[in-house]
Amino acid sequence: MPDEEAIRAARQFLDEYNVLVEPACGAALSVPYLHPELLEGMETVVVIACGGVSTPWKKYQGWQSS
Repeated sequence: MPDEEAIRAARQFLDEYNVLVEPACGAALSVPYLHPELLEGMETVVVIACGGVSTPWKKYQGWQSS
């Protein structure tokens, strides 16, 4: 998926759970947030959300505006 989708999903996760994750985690989150049709028919879905300890907020904001 495009980097923009990973960043967008990470932002949605931040808005919903108040947890900042790295863009790599946003890639996993993009499926349930942006492409839920890919999960149709699945009984259980697990997405492991790792923290954004190495992602400073200023850098994250820069990614969103690019």
